[in-house]
Amino acid sequence: MPLLQEANFSNIQYKTGVDTVLDLTASEKLQNFRATGSNFTQIKFAEGVALNTLYLPSTITELNLTEARQLTNIITNYQTPTKNSTTGKLVAAPGLYIEKFTDYLGRIGTSNYLTDCQNIVTNLQKISILNAYNLGYDSYKLVNGFYQKTKSNTANTFRIALTDVLWSPYKLVDEGTVYDPEVEYYLDNYHYGLTRYNYNPATDFETENGIRVNEGNEWNSHIKNGELYYYDTTEATNKTMIKDLEMLLAFMNSNNYVGTAENSGIPNITGLIYIDNDTAEGLKTLDGETVIDEYYVRNVLQPQYPGLKFFFANLTNNYTARFVLLDEDNDKLYTLIGT
Repeated sequence: MPLLQEANFSNIQYKTGVDTVLDLTASEKLQNFRATGSNFTQIKFAEGVALNTLYLPSTITELNLTEARQLTNIITNYQTPTKNSTTGKLVAAPGLYIEKFTDYLGRIGTSNYLTDCQNIVTNLQKISILNAYNLGYDSYKLVNGFYQKTKSNTANTFRIALTDVLWSPYKLVDEGTVYDPEVEYYLDNYHYGLTRYNYNPATDFETENGIRVNEGNEWNSHIKNGELYYYDTTEATNKTMIKDLEMLLAFMNSNNYVGTAENSGIPNITGLIYIDNDTAEGLKTLDGETVIDEYYVRNVLQPQYPGLKFFFANLTNNYTARFVLLDEDNDKLYTLIGT
């Protein structure tokens, strides 16, 4: 069904003995799939599927999405689809909804959150979202809620992969971006922190034989070096969502959480994360015995999550050596060789 754009299997229950796995890998154009109240255990979607609305039942055992770029949020306040009086079609709010699961993720960061998570009813054994950038912080809500619900379950093994996550209000500035004085910019301080960047375009040039040359070189070099970030004000309410490393440390130290590849170790999580910890001293290992400092992040945490870029609000710094190869034509450009 390559041209299929919408499918509604809500409240359809298959009889015992009937295969409850639905294969839609040929339906790349599928935009709207709803199956709440059904008893499907797995839905297979095409890579790059056009889904913007996905409603799944609580019976689902695997969530597998690859480059589903149109899916940009989870639904924590479910509303029954309504009938459009003109077209006669049912209209559902866009987003990812998992029955009896995402309903309990709306109060993350509050005193009610942990209690809410224990009310989750789920059969999920695997979460794999490859290229989760478009979901932003909502992919963190999803995996953290799953962790809070399952962390006391030592009888099962849970498989997790989330790549290209964006769990940060600080985002890389793209090449070609023009400086905007209304935007807050920050530079990577290479100690897992960010430093406010006060750029002055009026002085960003060099002089050669009395002529201004290389205008904007400093600005553009910071971008090309991958060290310039901007603060996204639309993420202000999410900025304080991640306060510690509990989930990531637990994934490192528990045999119950593994990656999705065969014989893989800990869950595969890549992308960008900002930890809004209140004090450097309060950031500790799971046993509460060790304060996590720059040395711990660089030598213990980072090797376990090599594809995850870490930034902290507060972190005790240590001495760091960086080895770079300078560009022959521009001494503001470099290639990082190692630290």
